[in-house]
Amino acid sequence: MTANAVQGDRERCAAAGMKDFVATPIESEQLWQALVRSMRPRQGLPVPAIPTAAAVPSLAAGTILRGLAGNLGASPLQAWPPSWRRP
Repeated sequence: MTANAVQGDRERCAAAGMKDFVATPIESEQLWQALVRSMRPRQGLPVPAIPTAAAVPSLAAGTILRGLAGNLGASPLQAWPPSWRRP
């Protein structure tokens, strides 16, 4: 994965030995395709289907922060400026 996405970067990465290339901004479909291409299925197991964008859940920042608050305790998040917090 790279933040560089100028013409020729894909070729330079391949020449350096990279097996795939995902540039930013990351499109979930492209990332899934790159991951599936890089994984080798175990013998006898079916290759998983690549999920569509509609099947991949979207996590809002508030959902992620609430999850962190539950795992870390609320105190680190309460120290953030009010403008960073959402109800």
